[in-house]
Amino acid sequence: MFERLKELADKRGISLSDLATSLGFAEKSIYGWKKVKPSIDKIQAVADFFNVSTDYLLGREHSSTHQTYAQFFRVDTSDLTDSEKREFEEEMAAMSRFIAERIRAKKSKK
Repeated sequence: MFERLKELADKRGISLSDLATSLGFAEKSIYGWKKVKPSIDKIQAVADFFNVSTDYLLGREHSSTHQTYAQFFRVDTSDLTDSEKREFEEEMAAMSRFIAERIRAKKSKK
């Protein structure tokens, strides 16, 4: 799983430390996954961040069928630099997590 995660992070141009921090994990925690399996909620958070299935991260699927947010929402980012495209993807991921948390909060109030 660690190797797939590293590959996805490299494709997005994000370090594993930055990924961990952006997901609210301890900065170096993902490196520990080389030896210790993470909890399912952490696997799910990473899968959501990269828009892949947990099965892909766990090696049960061979194709990530990875689509960027720009591809999924059909946003033309051709005029953006690679750095700006990564920033766009990170902002969309953050917004997605925010919306999901709002929905969960509304659901828990019912």
